[in-house]
Amino acid sequence: MTAIPHDAGGVSLSHWQLVRRSFAHHRLAMVSLYVLLVLYFVAAGADFISPHDPNHRDLDHPFSPPQLIRWSFGHGLYTHPLVLHVDPLTFRSTYVEQRHVAVPLRFAVPSDPYHLWGLIPISHRLIGIDRDAFVAPSGDTAARLFLLGTDKFGRDVFSRAVHGARVSLSVGLIGIGIMLSRAGEGDYWETVSYTHLRAHETLRYLVCRL
Repeated sequence: MTAIPHDAGGVSLSHWQLVRRSFAHHRLAMVSLYVLLVLYFVAAGADFISPHDPNHRDLDHPFSPPQLIRWSFGHGLYTHPLVLHVDPLTFRSTYVEQRHVAVPLRFAVPSDPYHLWGLIPISHRLIGIDRDAFVAPSGDTAARLFLLGTDKFGRDVFSRAVHGARVSLSVGLIGIGIMLSRAGEGDYWETVSYTHLRAHETLRYLVCRL
């Protein structure tokens, strides 16, 4: 006969208490939990964390490479701008980093107004170019910040990845929620899963025979 688990005080532990205690003693599981919490936090604040609107197209900067954020005592937080050059003979586009120009960055920069979670009106983003402190040598103030570069339409990859995390993480969260809510109905869902598997195999066999 299997003994019922007890804690240090001799009190019997329920199934979920055993699961929590086993989870808390698993280092990799705890590290993964903290990483997931950070990812969910980023996804929840995607509108504020992303430097740009994920659907904004900057056709002047297609396929831009990532820009490295730097820090120094003289400039603080900054990056170097990228200038697009097109070869007149081969029409090959290349980006050249202007190392002699420092584009200052700062947190909570003003931006175009938007609604956080579609409800709260905000006109600031987490990080961006400090337009008040930036003066380009040529007088051109059209510097950009692309942390992970851009796609062929000039859309910021980092902003799109952060917003896309909402969908990816929501699918996993909903799946786990359904699984936990149906934990006590194992026989029913096992039958449903078995029936779905057999129907899938039958359909695939019929398609292959056509």
